[in-house]
Amino acid sequence: MPPIVGTSCTQNRYRALEKMKLRRHSVVNKLMSYKFATQKSLNMKNTLSQLFFLFLTVCIISSSSCEKEQEPDLVPITTSGENTMGFYWDGIPVNKKGKGTFFEPDGVSSGVFSDHKVYILGVGGNPFCEIKIEFYPNESNPLGKNYTISILGQEKGRAELIDDSHLGGIEYYTNEIVNGNLKLLRYDNQIISGTFNIQLQNPETGKIIHLTDGRFDIKQ
Repeated sequence: MPPIVGTSCTQNRYRALEKMKLRRHSVVNKLMSYKFATQKSLNMKNTLSQLFFLFLTVCIISSSSCEKEQEPDLVPITTSGENTMGFYWDGIPVNKKGKGTFFEPDGVSSGVFSDHKVYILGVGGNPFCEIKIEFYPNESNPLGKNYTISILGQEKGRAELIDDSHLGGIEYYTNEIVNGNLKLLRYDNQIISGTFNIQLQNPETGKIIHLTDGRFDIKQ
């Protein structure tokens, strides 16, 4: 019996169609996989970008905080007549600003007595206190000397501090043992400026306080 040609051709066509369907399905799967991989890559890039932006933000904030922390807590050392005074009182910063007068004593002032004795006065600040330093400057070379601040004399100066806090007007003075030093940076008819480190003692209790990194710049 001869083979049925039509049936064989139909089967071949069917197989061909099935193969085409399989290839198309494979292509679609590959395209879907590529799209998924691309989307995943984009998501990862977006995540990395967000993390990088967050890292930069944290760095900027941290840098700003560091700069704020590094801001000085004392008035700067100047020689231009800024009318300022600052020092650490047992580690606590104290600043006095502005020109003190008879009617408005808060601030800084200075002057020269008839015997050429110089005084430097600072009132106010937080904690509130009044500090006065007196000494005789070297007339020939006032800037080339470290002045000893202990008991007032031609070669030495003196200092006193009155603590006007709520504890009430405690007085401290320099003496032969508890003393300090002062250095002038500028001294003329217009401006007196310099630095100091001084210890003072309460004569009743014996308590000693330390004024460190002191600086003053006063327009006379």
